[in-house]
Amino acid sequence: MFTKKLQKISLKDFRNILPLAIFYPTLFFLFQVTGLDYITISEAGILQATIPIFTLILASFILKEHATNLRKISIILSVVGVMYIFIMNGVNVESYNWTGIILILLSTLSLAFYNVFARNLTRQYPLFTLTFFMTFIGFISFNIIALVYHVINDSLSNFFLPLLSMKFVGSILYLGVMASFLTSFLSNYALNNIEAARMSVFNNISILITIFAGIIFLNESLYYYHIIGAITIIAGVFGTNYTGRKNSLLARR
Repeated sequence: MFTKKLQKISLKDFRNILPLAIFYPTLFFLFQVTGLDYITISEAGILQATIPIFTLILASFILKEHATNLRKISIILSVVGVMYIFIMNGVNVESYNWTGIILILLSTLSLAFYNVFARNLTRQYPLFTLTFFMTFIGFISFNIIALVYHVINDSLSNFFLPLLSMKFVGSILYLGVMASFLTSFLSNYALNNIEAARMSVFNNISILITIFAGIIFLNESLYYYHIIGAITIIAGVFGTNYTGRKNSLLARR
């Protein structure tokens, strides 16, 4: 399953993969980037911390993956940890923008649907093939959006202009190869081996890493609530995956 060989797919296979690629990366990034024009990163972070909860609900209905009460509590614990950090960092409640909230929630739901749909597809197709076509469809979708934007604004001649900037090219290569393709491949690999809800809770670990990266590399301050939130998130992730591992071992016996 862990192969780099690109398998040829039929039209039927393409139709099977298309909904997955529409949810991620297309709709996820489209709603996320647009939503961040209306609300702050802190507000978006709180909303996107709920991805494991949405994934848990969808997985129970679509995949029939039923979680134990301890796993549900652990997932909620990790979500609370993220929310606590962002709230303590300061969120201006009076400035809430419903347009931004709805867009970020749609982004959150898109990733939750990806987690659920990818759970089955990763068992049907080689991981590299699945990841390649997800990325390819995202590439086509966003280029079509860009072309439509330039046509509407009568600026089609500027379509290739950003490619003259090495800073832009470098950013695109990092975001496209490392942050998108590699991340998608590893996510697909994880979903091939563990339940959707167990995998999705690791999204909150990525938020934690981002916070501490800012402290280490940007000399941002470390406060007590960062530590409390970190312990809560890690406890939630550990509880979610420990209960799943324990149940798997019991099932094998």
